[in-house]
Amino acid sequence: MSQFVLPNSVNYNEQLPALPADIQNFTQILNPINGNKFDTNGQQIIIDFGNRGFLDPKSIYFSYNMSLTVPVTVVPSVSRCPVYSPFSRLDLFINSKLVESINDYNVVAALWTELYMGPNEKASLQNGFGYSATDGAMTKYDSRLLATNSTNTYQVSAPIICSMLSGCEKMIPLFLLGSVRLVFTIDSPSNYTTKTATEITAFSITNFQVSYDMIVGQEIENSLIGLDQIKIKTSGFNQSSVVVPTGTNGQQTFVFNQRLASIRNAILSYSSARDAVFVNGKFDSPDAASGDGTKTSYYNLNIGGVAYPQGGPLSGVNKSGILMELRKATNSLYNWSHAMSINNIEFTYGETGANTTNATSLTTANEPAKFYVGFDLNKINSMSNNMLNGTSTQNSPINAVINFGGATTLAKSLNLTLNYDAIFIIDTKTKQIDVLQ
Repeated sequence: MSQFVLPNSVNYNEQLPALPADIQNFTQILNPINGNKFDTNGQQIIIDFGNRGFLDPKSIYFSYNMSLTVPVTVVPSVSRCPVYSPFSRLDLFINSKLVESINDYNVVAALWTELYMGPNEKASLQNGFGYSATDGAMTKYDSRLLATNSTNTYQVSAPIICSMLSGCEKMIPLFLLGSVRLVFTIDSPSNYTTKTATEITAFSITNFQVSYDMIVGQEIENSLIGLDQIKIKTSGFNQSSVVVPTGTNGQQTFVFNQRLASIRNAILSYSSARDAVFVNGKFDSPDAASGDGTKTSYYNLNIGGVAYPQGGPLSGVNKSGILMELRKATNSLYNWSHAMSINNIEFTYGETGANTTNATSLTTANEPAKFYVGFDLNKINSMSNNMLNGTSTQNSPINAVINFGGATTLAKSLNLTLNYDAIFIIDTKTKQIDVLQ
């Protein structure tokens, strides 16, 4: 016998959740503890969080003023997403212990913006992210054009993406931790602009700030102190690289030793030193295995003897299929709220810069190479938010198996970017934290 259940729209007996009366929200603004002007390659910007209340991870963002001095002889651009481009690494310390380090943070953050933001989202955040397009062309939200013979100054602000701190699914009890620190390491302008270091004569970052919401309430804090442990699920990003030598041809296996308990997805990309063809340097990712763009390349991963995808390698015979696997890997295949900003030219650049519309083309700051190969490593894709739903590599390395359609003519780096699950376990008595990842 079926049971009659009132729909929510007419269920007037439904209990509504309520917060304790003493809950308050305070916006906090943090300044670097090690200075207020940063103008040296490799310099670090150190941000310390307080140990009061709860940190709302979905409220964290950073802001700063940028200054780049350009002589009259060149017309450079800041490559990809200008707000993230100056930072080569992001480190997270909790209780003085390094729990996360993202190498090439600017490249990882740029990848995230391409996979989770469409041109319309980029346009709506043009000012904050630092894009310079002014003519409304949707393809131009990939760089910032700098004026020559002048000191370019601009202000930017954006969420701190790809970090385990902002990836937490619950609020972080700062009052139960000794310390939380973020460290931003500054990259050389020669690595994130389309010109060499000698052509950017000076730079500086000033007015750097991190903002977040601090939630305080004695009643809820007291309820947590009585617990033995607190577990918070989060996610992070990790990138490592191997060299693809000149002359690489045929089927090759590249070994990555990132040992993690639960990997949601893996993205393969390429990068190289900036040259006459790839003006964005490490921010350009062509299909290096396809030669001039006409030869067929194949991609798959092997983890613990299991091939991904199991149906066979991703084939350059139909690159559109690779694009759909990329959307599937990022859980966006049927999620229309997540767009991507990769157009036809950007996705089809080959090693020589050729693409589907121009056999002798070179990349530009407005249309960088964006060939990414994605692998869905979730056990159940539609349940990707479940704890430890991904593939473990703790007992075996990741083997990237690639078939090169023709011998490479330039040395490249092959990058493997992983989006993985992690769990913070906080001991409420000792204020110690363990990280399972």
